[in-house]
Amino acid sequence: MANRHDLSIGDVVNANIPNPGSAKYNSPRTNVLGLTIVSATGELFRTGTRARKSSAGYDLTRLYLGSMGKLGIVTEVCVRLYPYPSSIHHERYLFKSAEDAVELSSDLISAGLRPAQTSLTTQLGNDDLHWALDLEFHGPNSEEEAHIARELSDKGQSLKGQTPPIEDGALTYASVPMAAIPDILLKLRTLDPSASISVEVAEGFISAGLKRSEVRSEFENIVAESGGVCFHRERSLQATFGQTNADLMETLKKKMDPKGLLNT
Repeated sequence: MANRHDLSIGDVVNANIPNPGSAKYNSPRTNVLGLTIVSATGELFRTGTRARKSSAGYDLTRLYLGSMGKLGIVTEVCVRLYPYPSSIHHERYLFKSAEDAVELSSDLISAGLRPAQTSLTTQLGNDDLHWALDLEFHGPNSEEEAHIARELSDKGQSLKGQTPPIEDGALTYASVPMAAIPDILLKLRTLDPSASISVEVAEGFISAGLKRSEVRSEFENIVAESGGVCFHRERSLQATFGQTNADLMETLKKKMDPKGLLNT
């Protein structure tokens, strides 16, 4: 999978990848209104309706979100649009620990704020301040919200700056509970102190540039133990949802693609 900033709409739908601004603009499950799909038997059909709510039938749109092309080929996506924000305010904070950075993000959300970005990245060249938290606020009250963030941050050093790009080598993606992020990052830094890491705190999405296969494998085990899921990892689905759910997914796959023509 490519760097998340280079992903297409189709990539996001097939992997159900949360966008960096999901704390404010919601996730793909909310923003995808309908899909046009080609089934394994060659039939073309559409899911979703114009109605905001419907109790008729099954929600097939959500079934295909995150299916990784295993149940059908997505050819068109109908998405919800948002107006461009009237103003944008960016803040950066440096922290000694990931726990302090995650705590600030949690405090902001608990205070009723909805930051458009809560990106946590490693600062490998700094011995004292190891983590950078980039916050972005959108809308007419963006400056006031940034001021509240500065008041809530008693452990971070406020700086202006831009988020550094994560190294692309062997990127591993994981979705984890927000509360588990500090412990996962601590274990990951112990495994590989040179790993480049980026976290969207509000949605619990971790991108890690891990060059050694044994480190990637151990990282995936840590994620599974925390109740999270690594992308392209079938075993973590069993660990997270149980064998019954995993078997049900396999039954659904065989029913919708009996000849095994789609992704496995």
